[in-house]
Amino acid sequence: MVVALQPILLGALWYLLVAFSPLVLLYLGLKGYRLYEAIKDRRAVRRRAREPQGPPLERLVADLRRLRAELIGDPPTNNVRRRALFMAYDSVLVDLCARMGIPTELDSDKPDPERELERLLAESAIQEAGVSLHVPRRRTQP
Repeated sequence: MVVALQPILLGALWYLLVAFSPLVLLYLGLKGYRLYEAIKDRRAVRRRAREPQGPPLERLVADLRRLRAELIGDPPTNNVRRRALFMAYDSVLVDLCARMGIPTELDSDKPDPERELERLLAESAIQEAGVSLHVPRRRTQP
């Protein structure tokens, strides 16, 4: 017989392969699905990380210019309004610095003179990065 001529080890190997192949295929199927889900989740996280968080940079710059023009051009006489404007200005300034990667300590609770210094440092860093904080003048037609 042909079967009798085969070595015993090869026969045992074939027996193990046939006996355990359904179990191995089931295990690989389950692991493959988990691996697929893990890869899909990682791609979704990377896709979200590439998308900018928060409002666009142009909108932050426009808000900062608008608030700055309001503070400089027509300062409010009411102390509550003035404080609210400075808080809004600082908030937008912190967001813009975070978006541009400029370190600032404006979000901490500091006394007003130190806060004013941090505000000036942040403004100068933004201007050095190439963003003008002055409101562009509109051309008047002759």
